[in-house]
Amino acid sequence: MTTGTDLHPLAQDYLDRLRMAARTLPGDDADDLVADITDHLRDALPPTPSEAEVRTVLDRLGTPQELVAAAGGPTTSPAAPRTREPRFGAVEVLALVGLVGAELLFIILPLAVLLWLAGIVLLAVSRVWSGRQKAWGLAALATGFPVVFSTLVVPASTGTTVCEGAAPAGAPDATTVSTCVTEGGWPDWAFTVVQVLLVAYLCVQVWTLWRLTRRR
Repeated sequence: MTTGTDLHPLAQDYLDRLRMAARTLPGDDADDLVADITDHLRDALPPTPSEAEVRTVLDRLGTPQELVAAAGGPTTSPAAPRTREPRFGAVEVLALVGLVGAELLFIILPLAVLLWLAGIVLLAVSRVWSGRQKAWGLAALATGFPVVFSTLVVPASTGTTVCEGAAPAGAPDATTVSTCVTEGGWPDWAFTVVQVLLVAYLCVQVWTLWRLTRRR
């Protein structure tokens, strides 16, 4: 049998792939096919061919699989077993319900904390979402409960109201006038800024929910 060890590396690689593909041929047909193609390459290529010349000859021959099919082999290679792609299911639904529910039920602290922790765990173990999607979920959804709690509950609970009463001058029997001032709360401008940021944050959350629930 003629060998092609002195051929151009591209041609030799082509022959190696042809030998692999020709294993499906019966009897000595594989050896005959490889020998015929080796002789053809030796005759078609000059002694020191350029890479472009080799590629031109190989393109005219076709792929090794096409040559094997023309020689009586199978037209397609055996299909690889298909792996079942994970589908959006209960784990993903419960993860989103837990994270969003914790944010909506922030006033019920024990329940909100349980939902928040369960949502984070389910988000992390999901097989449907990629690492990047999980990172987005943690950044935009898992932070919802802490953000809402810290911006709405904590400032309201830390502020104190101080009232001072005084009667108008020259009217000892007049009704006392009380002036109440809330101390420790946020100023009006800061509260406005927080509201704007919360609206933008909510938009990011809606977009993240859409990204996580859309079909892959």
